[in-house]
This record gives sequence, structure tokens and C-alpha cells, in this order.
Amino acid sequence: MKSVFLLVLFLILCITFVNARRRSTKAFEYDRIDDVKRECSSILPPDFDHKRYGNQLYRLPEKLSFVNGDWWQDLDKAPLIPYDDKPNGFLVHSSPFNLISFWITDVDDAHRSNNSVNINGVLQLSVMTGELFTSKPYERYPMFNMYPGNSELRMSFQGIVTYTEENNGEIVMCLLGNAMLPSRGPDPNNPWGWVKEPGYINQPPHIQDDRILMVVHYPDTFTVKKRGIYGSLKSLNPKSSQKYFEEIHISASLSRSANYEFSSEKLVSNFKGCETSFVDKDLDTLKGANICCKLEHFLREDPLTVVPNWRCNGTEDFCSKLGPFESDASIKETNGSFKGVALHLQDIRCEKPCSETEGKHGGSVKVAMVIRVGPPSDDIYYTTRQRTGLKKMTLSAEGVWDPSSGQLCMVGCRGYGIVYKEGDGCDPRICLYTPLMFSIKQRSVILGSISSIEESNMSYFPLSFKKRVDYAQELSFNQYYEYSKIELAQAVVEKHERYSFETVIKKRFLSFPKVKLPESLDSFLNGLSLLEKDLTFYHPASTPRRSRSHPYVEIEILSLGPLFGKYWTLQNDSIIREDTPLNVSAQLSVTGANYGNFSEVFVEGLYHPIVGKMYLVGCRDVRAYSNLLYESTTDLKDGFDCLIEVVVSYPPTTNRWLVNPTPRVSIASQRNNLDPLFFTPINLQTVQLTYQDQREGISSSNRGGQGTLQVLTPLIGICCILSQLFYIKHNLDSVHYVSLVMIATQALGVRLSTSYRSRIAC
Repeated sequence: MKSVFLLVLFLILCITFVNARRRSTKAFEYDRIDDVKRECSSILPPDFDHKRYGNQLYRLPEKLSFVNGDWWQDLDKAPLIPYDDKPNGFLVHSSPFNLISFWITDVDDAHRSNNSVNINGVLQLSVMTGELFTSKPYERYPMFNMYPGNSELRMSFQGIVTYTEENNGEIVMCLLGNAMLPSRGPDPNNPWGWVKEPGYINQPPHIQDDRILMVVHYPDTFTVKKRGIYGSLKSLNPKSSQKYFEEIHISASLSRSANYEFSSEKLVSNFKGCETSFVDKDLDTLKGANICCKLEHFLREDPLTVVPNWRCNGTEDFCSKLGPFESDASIKETNGSFKGVALHLQDIRCEKPCSETEGKHGGSVKVAMVIRVGPPSDDIYYTTRQRTGLKKMTLSAEGVWDPSSGQLCMVGCRGYGIVYKEGDGCDPRICLYTPLMFSIKQRSVILGSISSIEESNMSYFPLSFKKRVDYAQELSFNQYYEYSKIELAQAVVEKHERYSFETVIKKRFLSFPKVKLPESLDSFLNGLSLLEKDLTFYHPASTPRRSRSHPYVEIEILSLGPLFGKYWTLQNDSIIREDTPLNVSAQLSVTGANYGNFSEVFVEGLYHPIVGKMYLVGCRDVRAYSNLLYESTTDLKDGFDCLIEVVVSYPPTTNRWLVNPTPRVSIASQRNNLDPLFFTPINLQTVQLTYQDQREGISSSNRGGQGTLQVLTPLIGICCILSQLFYIKHNLDSVHYVSLVMIATQALGVRLSTSYRSRIAC
């Protein structure tokens, strides 16, 4: 009974503490609502406080909060936030960007009006590189913080949210804010002169301001022409005041929970014409299945890659445009090669969910998404994926997936505004395909283009994009590889495999990775899978100690023999002999300061298991070097340099002590010395390569040794204990010391036995 009483008392104390903490943290004030009504009289509908309350204002914190949107000022006469661009570690190479986030912190349900509600919120503006807002700040009081590469300004707001019938229905939020603004200097040409002074981080000058008005519009229904929210942040102070700042524009896209309304068939039908895109018309593409399933699968990690406009023969300004998108400084520095520029497909929505259409061959499916440009400075793509602003580096796209032709044709709408005129900003046409056939020049799981519908008056050259195949991803059962360089690879074999005493010795005494003589089709498949793992490696190359360059060499196998893909699917049911040369396609990557031109070389050819060598013909994409394409003496079909010879030598699986157990890679150009695409031969040797069977053998030997020690350890302990028992029969004076030795021996034996047992279990 006493224990029950103590438990009840403890629960009462806990509840009291939690309620007290909630009351202390929920001290929200609504003392400026009358000021809000006065300042927002021209923005809020006149009957907002008299109409009957509607369902549009439910779940406000989830609906109205937005994260990592864009903000900008049209004029620089009265800027709001300073920025320190001094080098700061990894931030030195990144371009700063303006982000804005807003969170509703409280909804005043107790004083809810008929068609409006009072709220409290926190707004956070920043100029930063490399970091993003991830969650609502714990503190809600105004503050300004600044250090090299990052400036943050937090404001607290209170105001009114209401629903209006304007613009086909929208939610309007009008708030008054309080902030600690950074103080500008008297010189209008250099308002942030104090940033260059040492010690500003500890105490940046600021000034308190409570005359800030924020207005945000949320469409009642989101469409391709009304894909996001827009708003403004204004200063109510006179222009002569030090607190005054130029109007700030706000843009952010809808959250994942918001409802999206697909457009009518009439809108989409006006933007057909993907058959005129720059994608190969004879390309075999995926048909039937829902494209959304494929997009979710292939774009789970990496974005699309932009292809250079190498076919463009216009002016330099025209050919260097990034399609309909606006280019920042980092994109312009690529000079039209678009190296490192990516396209992110965000918020992909289908009229029919992927789960409902997977494995079915139904009719057409409406698809909507946001296409966002990722600049080269965003090396790991994390920053761009998290942004939600809808400025000029984004397109709101919607269209139809045609399962009979395998085409996704969409119209794209530019701009950040919420209201478009008919056709305003909706000129781009986006075409997207999923190829079934792979080759030495075609290694993409997604291909597409963005072009202008008004082809007679194009303001930019059609922009092509692709998604390179991820060799670790699962490919479709109906995708296949088409070899075209096997005859050329056979010539490479004849060139290097000349009869010699060394070749005879290798064939007689050494064995190399191969498929063991299969007993059945399943064992043959397993053997090919193991061989693919043995032929794949990613190792650092051996370099002189004084060398500053430390390249890495990577071989990724795409197809081997009659199989294609990481999760193998037979192209035919034939079983070949274990010493028969196998067709192979792969990708060779050499990364390092001096190997930028060989970061991606597509190869195909033959693997000879008798000598452990791959004889390959390579193709590298040179479309980014448009000046070399016209200077080269040899025709470059499709922008690929395929006059490359590659030989990969693998170490033996047996008698490794006779030879160096490291792979060797040689790359040579077949062009003449005067050709601008010619390069001197490259010979690389990596660190030691251990095969799958060898790793298992080492692991088995380790387990065997550990098992032996596990058995010997208690036997040795028993022998020690028996010897001590025989000893105390003749030396009774030493019994106390012998007892201690016996205890120590038992403890040591148990500890060693437990240790080895745990290692074996691992």
C-alpha cells in the first residue's frame, strides 16, 4: 500500500512539473493584434472578422510553415543582412545563397474569430554556404548572428491568418515583427564597413526594430501555374531611418502534405511534340510501366547530369545558356561545358500512385514535379535537394506519361509568382525517356531534353540531360547491352598476346579469376556473379613517395558474358567453358589531380581468363571540350573519343608469391601526336588485390586458429591446476599462494576462452 502511495505521488509531481514547464515555455503574447489590423487593413479582406469560419484554417502549423525558401531584394540601396566572404575552410569554394524559413509557434484557439485566427511565428533569414535550416529553432527571441560564410537574422512575429476568395481562393497571412537588425554605416556605398574590422563576431552592431510587416499568400489549390507561396517583408519606417530596408521578396514551394490539382487535358495537349527532341529517334525505350516508379528508383540518391551544348553553332552567349534557367556565377564559369551542373527532380507526384500501377500496363498517367538546377559548387548535392524556393533556377513541370511510346512530355512554367497569365512563363517543353538498350556510348538510365515550344524564336539552345547508370542499382529485366567494339578488342588481343616464354609459364603454373566448370545453369550464374566481384575493384594507385598526386583506380563491371546488370538476368541460356574469353563492358575511372580527363571512360572488350587480362576499347565523353571537337583530325561521332586502348592485368589466384599480386592498368591513345585529343600512355599499378576466395580462405584459417586456441586454452589451464595440486601434496606451507595462482589461472583461461569464442561468432 505504501509503495502504491509513493508511485501516485511521484506521478502527480511529474505531471505538475510538465505542466509548469509547458506554461513557462508557452508564454505567447498577442498584444499587437490591433496594430496588425490597422497595418493590414488593405491586405486582409474587409469581412475577415465576420464571415463564418471555414475548414481552410485547420492544421495551420503544418500548412503555413515553410523551410529553406528563397529571399531577395531588387535594390541594394538599403540592404538588410551583411555577409562576410572571408575564406572559412570548405566554404571558400561555395557561392552564398539567401534562405528563408518560417515556423508557426502558436495558434490562439481561445480567441479564434469567425474566419480568422491569431498566430505567433518565428522567421529566420540567412546568407550562408554549406548549411541549411533543418528544424525549428528552440529559442524564439530576435537575434542576429554572423561569422565568415554565415549570417543569420531571426525575427519574432504575431498577426492574423485568414481566407479570401481572391485569386481563386487563397490563405493570407499578415504579421508584425520584432527584430534586432544589423546596423548599417553612414556611407551608403559601404554600409557594412564594420564587417572588415576584427572582432565583429563577438559583438556585431545592431538596432532594435518592431516596425516590420510580413505578408504571405498561400493558394487554396496548388497547380503547375500556382506551385508555390509568395510574399514580402517590408519596413514600415521612413526611408530616412537607419532601420529602413528595401522590400524583401519571399518564394517557397508547397510542402509534401499539400494537395496538388492536376491540370486539364487541354492544357497538356497544347505542349506535345517530344518527337522533335534531341533524343535518338531509334532509341529503344521503356514502355507500359508507370514512369514514377522508375524516377523514384533511379533518382533516389543522385540527380540528373546536364550535357554540354556541343551541337550548338550559334553565338557564344546563345550556346552557353543553361536552357530556360538563370545561371549563377559558378555556372557561367563553366563556359558552356556545364561541368558539375545537375538537375534535381523534386516533389514528384503522379495522378496514379506508383503502388497502384506497379506491374500493370494501364493508360496514360499525369505527372508533376519541380526541376531545380544544382550549381557546380554544390558538390554533394545536399544543399540543392533541401531548397524549396521557386526563383529563376527552377521549373514547375506537369505533363503526361504515354505508356505506348515510352515518353514523358511536360510543360514547364518559370517564375516565382503565384498568378500566371495564360501562357506566361510556360514555354519550356520537357521530354524524358528511360532507355532499354545500353552500349559503349549509351550508359544512361534516363535521357531527356528541355526545349522551347516556339522553335521559330528560340531564346536558348535545347538543353539535354541524362542519369548515368549506377552499377550497384537493380536494372529492369528487359534492359540489355549491345556490343559494338568486340572486333576492335580482338585486334588489341592480337597486338598484346604474342607468343612468348612468359605466356607459356603463366598458362602452365598460374591460375587467374575465372568461372569454374559449372555443373548446372544456376552454378554458372553464381560463378559469373563471383567473377564479376573479383574483377571489380577500387584501389589507390602506387605512386612515388614524393608525388603529390594520389590517384584512385576503379573498375565497375556492367555486363559479363551472357549476363547484364548487377542482379543478373540471362540474355541466353548457353553455358560456356571456363577458359573461353568473355565479352565484358565496364567503366574505368581514374581520379586524381592529373587525371581529370579519365574520370569516366566507358570500355568494352574481352576478358581472357587464361592470362587474367581484359583487352578493351574505351570511349570518353569529350562534348565538354567543344573547341577540341572541331580541331581534331578524326571524326568524333556523338561527341565521344573512341580511339582509346585499355589493358587491365589481374594478379593470379594461385602461386601469388611468384608475381606481384597487384592489378595493372594501361591506357593508350590511338591518335597521332598532333591531334589535340592525343595523350601520352598511362600506366598505373594499384595496391594488392585480394579475391573473394582468398578472403574466405583467410577468414577460415583465422577461425581455425582461433578454434584451436579455444581448445588449447582450457587444457593448459587444467594442466596448470593439476600441477599445482601435485605440488601442494609435498609443500603444505605454500597452499595459500598456490590457491591464488589457481584462481588467476582459471580467470585467465575463462577470459581467453570467452574472447576467442566471441571472435569466432563474429
